[in-house]
Amino acid sequence: MTLDFHLQAGLLAIFIDLLLGDPAVSFHPIVLMGKSIQWMEKKIYKNSVLRGGLMALACVGIAFGVGLLVDYWVRSPVALAGILFWGLSTRSMAKAISDVRVPLENRDLTGARAGLSRIVTRDTSEMSSDEVIRTTLESGSENIVDGVLAPIFFMIMGCFLGIPVAFLAAFKMVSTLDSMIGYRTDRYERFGKVAARMDDVVMFLPARLFVLFACVVFPVLGLNLAGALTTWRRDRKKSTSVNSGYSESLISGGLGTWFGGPVRYFGIVKENPIIGLGGGSGEIWMLKKMEILIYCIGILMGGALWLGV
Repeated sequence: MTLDFHLQAGLLAIFIDLLLGDPAVSFHPIVLMGKSIQWMEKKIYKNSVLRGGLMALACVGIAFGVGLLVDYWVRSPVALAGILFWGLSTRSMAKAISDVRVPLENRDLTGARAGLSRIVTRDTSEMSSDEVIRTTLESGSENIVDGVLAPIFFMIMGCFLGIPVAFLAAFKMVSTLDSMIGYRTDRYERFGKVAARMDDVVMFLPARLFVLFACVVFPVLGLNLAGALTTWRRDRKKSTSVNSGYSESLISGGLGTWFGGPVRYFGIVKENPIIGLGGGSGEIWMLKKMEILIYCIGILMGGALWLGV
């Protein structure tokens, strides 16, 4: 199969995702990945870096291997695109922001809190409108790279190597492992260490690629690029993640708001570092800008593939 075959499949996958979004079904491949991780954890868990590392490597290896088989057997670019789009989530992530914005526009703070509760683990029940908006923006800025840019990035890399499903599946497994066991808790501090470090490694390039996207897209969207770059230089290392601070600082600076501070986790208050231009309140128009920014990532990455085709 030629390079054009895989590039056409990748481009079509992005188009399908932008058109339909990520299906919320019980047999979704990412759901199956999560269940497989839970099953393996029950079988081999021990408070050990070695045990957790072996499990993480095995999960990623299996995902990559299954992806290779799919890449080998599928001979239609349309069929391949239909498989690849399950690993993309541009429209779904934009909709998650919309599910908070629309109730706020209708003065339904309770509905906005409910929409936010579906995408964060924080206690949203007593959040003000400002807190709801800034928390939604913070969640979106954390996930715009690992949920939108990075999957397309690794799919494109796989397209050029002739194994897009294998690359995308391996990335999604790393991301799923990190979201499930990559925490600094008593249970996962050691067991999830390798999974967390793997996620840091695979997210290194996409997080920095977002800086280039910001330089191109922010002026078009009317966002403050100078403020974004100033905040990025000052605050990108404040985040507990070595990667998410890049997008958080750029977006907070571009919008003129701030993230972090005291956060309630159902009775527990955690003080997070403040990222952004302190004092800027969250406003509804910022949510709309975030939705458009998410779509821009998918469209620009699709445009890059189209040029390749």
